[in-house]
Amino acid sequence: MDLKVQRLYLCITLLLFPCLLCSAFAEKTIRHEFESEHKDPQFEEILFLTMAVELLDAGFSSTNQNGKTDYVLQTQYTANDDITDVKLSLYRTDKQDQLLAVTSFSAPVDYDFEGKLASAVKNLLITGELQSNAGSDTLIRGLITANDTELFLPEKKPAFSIPDITIGLGAVFFLGSMTDYSQYGETGYFRVGSRLPLGKWNFSPGFRLLVFRTKLDSKFSDNALWVTTAGVDCIVSTPRLGRFRFAGIVSGGPAFLTFSGKDGTLSKTDFFADAGLSVRYIFKKGIYAGAQVRYVAIVDTDMYISGILPMISVGKEL
Repeated sequence: MDLKVQRLYLCITLLLFPCLLCSAFAEKTIRHEFESEHKDPQFEEILFLTMAVELLDAGFSSTNQNGKTDYVLQTQYTANDDITDVKLSLYRTDKQDQLLAVTSFSAPVDYDFEGKLASAVKNLLITGELQSNAGSDTLIRGLITANDTELFLPEKKPAFSIPDITIGLGAVFFLGSMTDYSQYGETGYFRVGSRLPLGKWNFSPGFRLLVFRTKLDSKFSDNALWVTTAGVDCIVSTPRLGRFRFAGIVSGGPAFLTFSGKDGTLSKTDFFADAGLSVRYIFKKGIYAGAQVRYVAIVDTDMYISGILPMISVGKEL
């Protein structure tokens, strides 16, 4: 190789060196692609923005526009009424047939959804062994289209936007002195309430009407006791775990006691309080089935009525 050619190679190398140096420290960009049988552009904006912010913290730029990028993040989603299935797949742009990482989750689109999506993106980066570029200049491209003047985020639901109705049946097993007169009875209830987000948890104030009946022992063979409770019913529930939601319950108010028999009826009003635990299994369209157990106490001047109430229920979030 003569001296002129060597000088030419040296000049080219010196000219390209700054470009190579810049590319070594250039921002890494991830292009977002979305797939669904029933595409929802507004929901895709929520997905894109949530994932882009998480990637921004890790030092990666994001775009939802066509063009050459370092990686492709493919998001497949399926909305099944109140549950959305999301699958994230990460590829290198030049090796799209080679999967770097994949993760998936199912969750309702509620106040916890963005946190679960952000955690999935973080796990995707760890599994794909993408090195964090935190501290580099990063961007989110594609938030505003040519026809937009600002970025619109989904409106938060009003505090009492999720009313529900529940009906239930069960039994009552008496405790204490009440067992001298009866061992068990039948019960049923109707509840209407509204679920209020309380951070990651939920608070559901409501009104519950419960009736239980028991036939008194043989020496009172013609007598029956009817108890009707009507009062405030408060439920504090966990975030939904898959299709399950667990809760603690307290309630209280007036209790109306009616003794009926061959000699007529006797009625009186007392006060009651109860507390318990419940679990719900949530189906599609807000329909759910549940089970609960409560301890109830009725303060009467003549006796202390208490018992355990196991019940099953069905209901619907409106």
